[in-house]
Amino acid sequence: MKFLSANHQPVTHGCDYLDTFMEYYKSINDDYNVEDFYDLVFNVSILNKEREFYIAMANEVNSNAILNKMFKNCQYNELLYSRLTRISESKNLLKLIKDYIALFGICNLDIDVNSPYLEPLLMEAPSKVIGHIRGFLDLNIKNFKASIENSLKNKKRIKADILINLDKKEVVEFLNKLTLAEKAYLARDDHHYYFERMTNSYLRLALGETTKILMKNKQIQNKSDIYFLTLNEIKMGLLNSTDFRELINERKKLYNYQKKLFAPPTIGRNHTENTDCINENNEQDKEGFCEDAIVLKGLSGLRKKVNGKIKIGMPAYLEENSILVVPFTRCGELEPIVNFVKGIIVEVGSPFEHLGILAREMNIPVIYNVRNIMTYVRDGDEATLDGFTGEIKIIRKN
Repeated sequence: MKFLSANHQPVTHGCDYLDTFMEYYKSINDDYNVEDFYDLVFNVSILNKEREFYIAMANEVNSNAILNKMFKNCQYNELLYSRLTRISESKNLLKLIKDYIALFGICNLDIDVNSPYLEPLLMEAPSKVIGHIRGFLDLNIKNFKASIENSLKNKKRIKADILINLDKKEVVEFLNKLTLAEKAYLARDDHHYYFERMTNSYLRLALGETTKILMKNKQIQNKSDIYFLTLNEIKMGLLNSTDFRELINERKKLYNYQKKLFAPPTIGRNHTENTDCINENNEQDKEGFCEDAIVLKGLSGLRKKVNGKIKIGMPAYLEENSILVVPFTRCGELEPIVNFVKGIIVEVGSPFEHLGILAREMNIPVIYNVRNIMTYVRDGDEATLDGFTGEIKIIRKN
């Protein structure tokens, strides 16, 4: 925990160097665009390799009629996993799951920022993998692979085009700055693995073993009681056999009272009724647009145009193709619902954050820094997201 608190902030801000490198890149390349810049700093991250595992597992399900039918007919992941362990047709799939857990089992898949408890690890609950496999079953795998291959190919082209116009001194400067920018890019994606999923996992394992000791010594009554103690209290309890039961009961009463005051998972702004005319600067205007249309602008991360219905927040599941609208990029996990996500609109964010990296690999267009978007939209509104221009046209639901 000390390591996390000391290093998490510097690592997350490692991505800030990309802004510095972007200005330098603009100064040496007149033909600047966001997509080329993204490809120039692109690198294959640990989480990219994790996604390749899921693609392999989804391929195995899609190529096996029996497995495909089981996934469609059984919606309960724990039950489905149990059934898979009992049939020979799932041998290859279970081998892939085993290999995946051997590399990523120390992590968890579901990080609920609103939960007071640490979620089970993959090695503790391998059935959680099933839910994420579902998210990749209908994914256009060719597009995913092509996205990675094209980025790497384009990276070489852009790099060569720049180097040919630089003298020896400028070449050294460019290569040094590019190396640092590549590391900054990886810092943003990989930190999600090292600092959040893995650190929380080690903490969960430590608390799990500590819980066994405290319960055996009758210092606490239930497994969840450990979450009502501070780390210093836990350490003292292990050393001094302190009885925490009365203290925990008092804190539970306080927690149950305070829980009623908790904010909802996604906090937005109150919807504004008078949003019938919004100009290109995302400001209210009495002239320029019809009363049912809203046009907003932002920064595009992928040149692609899509249509869909608005869904505010990052839901646990989706049943129809949607364009997600989120206040920032850290609103939940995209993988379980990626099949139904046609596009994403972010009020504040960057293409180089974890969500942006994942979305680009999945060929999902995202428009970033769309000021006031949480104010202007509602679930069910029809939207056109234009990644070529960075514009979003929203038709308000009646």
